[in-house]
Parts: sequence; structure tokens; C-alpha cells
Amino acid sequence: VKLRHLIIDGNREVLGSKGGGLIEFGGDASNQLVEYVKAFDPRGWSILVLRGGSELKCTGATARFNNFGPAGNRETGVSGGISLACRDSAVTDNVITDTAGDGIIILAAPGSIVADNTVISDKQQMYSGISMSESTPYEGNYTDTIVERNTLDARGSLMKYGISMGPRVGCVPPDQDITVSFGATVRTNMLTGSHMGYGYVVAGVSDWTVQGNKDESGRQTITDTPEDCFGQEVDPVSSFMKDPNHSEGDFQDEFVDGVLPVSSKAF
Repeated sequence: VKLRHLIIDGNREVLGSKGGGLIEFGGDASNQLVEYVKAFDPRGWSILVLRGGSELKCTGATARFNNFGPAGNRETGVSGGISLACRDSAVTDNVITDTAGDGIIILAAPGSIVADNTVISDKQQMYSGISMSESTPYEGNYTDTIVERNTLDARGSLMKYGISMGPRVGCVPPDQDITVSFGATVRTNMLTGSHMGYGYVVAGVSDWTVQGNKDESGRQTITDTPEDCFGQEVDPVSSFMKDPNHSEGDFQDEFVDGVLPVSSKAF
């Protein structure tokens, strides 16, 4: 199945909110393609959903050369750009602008590549440029998932996180049992723009590689989150931050240990 050269308007303002994706591919299928599509204003939680399928059989989906956004807002609810759960897939060369949730959310999708995308927060606040904070539906298995050469551009509005990695990103009780994510590589990505919150953040991972990433962005303080996380003082925004007690892997030298604030996609 191939979806090409379309303009799709979800028209949330008129039709109202409704769950699901504006475009839903994946499922119990293989080698599907979405390219050269302009889509915006989804009624549900994402513009494009590449589902893993009822038994996680989906493989080989491709989303490339698409232009997505805006999506969601503070009044009617958060929406994201691309949600990837189909394994061995490729999400490349897309431009995603002003999604109130995550620009791209990776639900493990082992064996996939997410590369050469540009995610922009211009006219409204975004949560993460790229989120790797979900351990479901593959029980944290990000083996051979690669995120590389993407640009996260907080040019006009706050992007709370550039790339968030691990299910403990946000304020999580230290003794809470959470599935650890493992196996991903995050390399040669770039942060730009003057409204970036936290840049590259890691919490709740093992066998995880983060190397060769750069930050040329300016920091914007996040003012709508508590300053305390279960008795620990939250650290101010910075380029590279990891939870020292729940982060194992190969991390570039710029990383500092820190405590992240409460995670809230509803702002």
C-alpha cells in the first residue's frame, strides 16, 4: 500500500477531537509507504501512526519527504507528528512543524532508522522533538534502532526536550519499577533555535549509545513545572543531561548528571 502526493486536513477546529491518527498505516502488514504528503490539524493524537500490529508483525514501513503540522494545541488537546511502532522501518527526510506533543515518537520499533528529519517549534510550544521515552509495545527493545542526522529547531517557541530517551524522563519515583529500554543508537543530531529547554536527556536505559550529537541552540527556562522531584531539587535546563542511577551505555563527554522535572504533555 502506498500513499503519495496528497494534502490532508483533519479540520479539528470544525469537527472536534477524536482519538487515533489522521493517517494510520502499519498493523499486520509490511513494506507500506507514505511519501510527499502534506497533513495537518489531526483530530486525534497523531498525524501519522505506523502501528506495530496486533502481534507486532509490521515490518518495513517507510515515511519520507512528508510535511506535517501544525497539530494539537493547549485548548483542544495534544497531538504529535509521526508515531512509529512498526519494526525495521524508515522515517526520513520529513519536516514536522508545531505539533503540541512530540514531533516524532518512537515506540521502540527495533531495527528502524529515523534520520534527516527536521522538527520545528515555531508558533506553539512542543513537548519533544524526538521522543524515545516509551518502552511499550516491545518491552523496551530498541535493538538496532538508529536516530541520526536529525535537526531539532526551537526557532520561535519552547521545545521542552530536544531528544528524550528512556521511560524515566520526567519526575519518576526512584523506587518505582519501570521497564528499562535498551539497544538504541542516537548520533550526529543537531539542536538549533533560541527556545530549547532540555537538549538531550537520558533516564531509564541500558546498552544505549549517544555520541557525536551537537547543540547550537539557546536555552529557554521551563516555568510551568515544579522545582522538586520527590525530595530532589530539579536541575535547570541544559544541553546534555542523564539520570546517573538509571542510565547505562556509551554517552558523549558533554553529559552531566541531573534531576529532570515532572513530565507533562498537557503543559
